[in-house]
Amino acid sequence: MHRRTGVFERLRHPSPADLVTAVRILCAFPMLFLPARSPGFFVLYLLGGLSDALDGTVARKTGKASPSGARFDTVADCVFVAVALCKTATAVEIPHWCRVCIAAVAAVKILSLVIGLIRDRRVVSVHSLCNKLCGAVLFAAPPVLLSGLPGALKTAYGLCACILAFVAALHELRMVLGGNALKP
Repeated sequence: MHRRTGVFERLRHPSPADLVTAVRILCAFPMLFLPARSPGFFVLYLLGGLSDALDGTVARKTGKASPSGARFDTVADCVFVAVALCKTATAVEIPHWCRVCIAAVAAVKILSLVIGLIRDRRVVSVHSLCNKLCGAVLFAAPPVLLSGLPGALKTAYGLCACILAFVAALHELRMVLGGNALKP
């Protein structure tokens, strides 16, 4: 019988994948205190992103993939994204339409979370190809927005990223409503 473990249990006895996931959280906190356009910020941002790309592979390769590991990954993602978004949003001017899109995506994602919590009494985590593609595009957003690219290119990138994020959020909601989501 598989023993159910929580995030805090995983911290006491971390697997190699948990350690890779923890890198993302460990990178997020110093990012709060660095200027968004500094080399240190970008190094930590890259390391955090790399940990996100590798933790699932490490978990599968070591036979340690688990529902609690997926939940820990989700927590690390939330912490990392929140810090990166806050730092980027304070360093560049984000147009009103983009803020509205970010709020709409957040609302759909929160709705998916609440539905999963009410219906399944747990966090429902969707690791679909659509979400992974969206994650890759959004990961590139801070470097693009903080770069010296012309404003029109940044706007075009932002528009594409917002549309993709909204489509991915709706796809996730559809999967959660249909019961097709991966349930940690």
